Amino acid sequence: MVETAEKGKINFITDMIYQASNKDDSQIHGQIKKGNERNRLQPKGLYADTNYINGPAIRDYIQNRQKLMGYIQGDTSKRPAQFKLSQFSVDMKTLQAVCTAGHVSEKTSNEKNGEIRIYFGRKTCEECPFFNECVGTNTKKRKRVLHVSPNYEYIRQRRREQKMQPFKEEMRVRAQVEGTISEATRFLGLRHAKYKGEAGHTLQFYLTGAALNIKRLIKAINNGVDLVQFAKT
Repeated sequence: MVETAEKGKINFITDMIYQASNKDDSQIHGQIKKGNERNRLQPKGLYADTNYINGPAIRDYIQNRQKLMGYIQGDTSKRPAQFKLSQFSVDMKTLQAVCTAGHVSEKTSNEKNGEIRIYFGRKTCEECPFFNECVGTNTKKRKRVLHVSPNYEYIRQRRREQKMQPFKEEMRVRAQVEGTISEATRFLGLRHAKYKGEAGHTLQFYLTGAALNIKRLIKAINNGVDLVQFAKT
């Protein structure tokens, strides 16, 4: 569900996109872009929840001179906090890393899936007092290997930004869509599929979005909005 987010104004649904629940939400940005182009919209940015945020998406919006706002998932590895990837100093230009103990990586490799692997020396790791915490005891590997996304710089920057109060304040605007989703599911029947198949589900999505907009248009009229001027904007 894509909705305008203008403070102090009545906001409208600009797109309803049907996607199966087992699909990756972060792959939907292309459809959002097509919807904006179809509707001749040029938003400054998009506010989304965590499932829609990853490095490539942040990069693409920046390259399009837009802003993708949303919290990115933290490091979910089971290593102690001080030995997670985020605690390594990684230079994405030289593809060299420095670990918590101050050791410098020795080599890198580029995988077919685009992932970058940064390797520390085996002898260096085996002699390090933090070997068990960093490399781990339940592995046959005797050295630390970092698995780094080519878009790691965007990920790292977002994780820094999202801890700051200005970012948290700006993200509050996204909360309004939760009320819209609640209205669509609780009062307009979107919780249950009324028509069969993907085409039927998509139709239901569009009809629900239209119903929401009609309700808001009536509210705008009752509030004395000039519809001619509104149509121009």
